[in-house]
Amino acid sequence: MPYAVAPVRWNLLKSFYLDCKALEPGISFADALARMSAYNGSPPEWMAGAAMVGVRESSAEHSERVIIIPSPAHSADWCILYPEREQLARVEIHPD
Repeated sequence: MPYAVAPVRWNLLKSFYLDCKALEPGISFADALARMSAYNGSPPEWMAGAAMVGVRESSAEHSERVIIIPSPAHSADWCILYPEREQLARVEIHPD
């Protein structure tokens, strides 16, 4: 009988990516932020204007997005949340 194997959280980055991938569009944006609150990295100010390779976003999405990083030591790993009317519209992952 096949069985599901739970993802293993080996370290901070693995947990960060598992949590980011688990976010479902349509949940409240506040809930998405709360689920990612364990990651306390404050993105540097330059990230606000940074563009991501391979990710399309409108200028409105770009100005409203929230970039979450796992820690200051891992500032190149991003979980990008896009709000729309108090809900999570989409999630993009930008790995190092």
